Amino acid sequence: MATVITASGLRWMDQYQIDRFTVDFWVPELNLVVEADGVYGHLRKRDKWRDDILRENGVEYIFHIKSQTKSGIEEEFCLALETLQTEEIRKSQERVSNQDKWILKLIDDATDGGFFTTSRGKVFYPSALGNPCDRALYNDYNAVPKNDPITPQTQRKFNYGHDLEDRVDKYLHKMGVVQARELVVKSENPPISGRIDFIVKHPKEGLAIVELKSIHDSGWSALIDKPKPEHFVQIQLYMNMQGIDYGIVLYEDKNDQTYKAFKMTVDRQFWADIKTRCNRIMAMNAPPVECTGERYCRCGGKRA
Repeated sequence: MATVITASGLRWMDQYQIDRFTVDFWVPELNLVVEADGVYGHLRKRDKWRDDILRENGVEYIFHIKSQTKSGIEEEFCLALETLQTEEIRKSQERVSNQDKWILKLIDDATDGGFFTTSRGKVFYPSALGNPCDRALYNDYNAVPKNDPITPQTQRKFNYGHDLEDRVDKYLHKMGVVQARELVVKSENPPISGRIDFIVKHPKEGLAIVELKSIHDSGWSALIDKPKPEHFVQIQLYMNMQGIDYGIVLYEDKNDQTYKAFKMTVDRQFWADIKTRCNRIMAMNAPPVECTGERYCRCGGKRA
């Protein structure tokens, strides 16, 4: 936990005393307490009572991190930081006076995304295979209906991703390296369908797959020597399915438009493991009861 907080560029103090309690980590610049609960967590009633007292003592944000692996802690902490940033933006907007609410509503109405669409079923998608939760993958493969609304803000995030792809396309075309864009790739056994962002001509590696992602500052600082696990899954699938041995996961920081480019080589054993997982999911007659994904997973299963 300490390593992850440090990698995010935040200053912290551990075993910090607030009122009668000793908290795991105190991040003063965000007025934030971080508790490394682990998989078993604490007593919920006591946690709520304790958190209420901490807030009475001026603490604004409290994160309870349940993951135990480094990648899980990174994912959970970065997601919590993004939520914190969204809340800070909302509060800052509430503090701002003299706003024209008509145009704000107009923009929201124009970007209303409706609801997340249900998968057409009987096919796996690389983005879904990046989720370690078998229940979520079962639901996606079997087209279990989704009821999650797409908020205007979420829709604008999707639009940002499309705009980013258009911009990078211009950069790569200007340099004359683009061989293909938005290339649909499919596997018959198991049934997997995806879309490659770019195939480019690399001066040393020959053909290379480029998977493009955008990320906030909170997640950016945690990217040290490898991409996020779900993005690793995606590019490995594309390399194996397309028969290309080299790939790049290219990240843009949403805050200042700087880039990180992680180089990947094809992993044949990983492809074999993915096929085994898909075949196991297809053979299931009912979804697993428990959720084995990270905190953001919305499969509706019981937490282990």
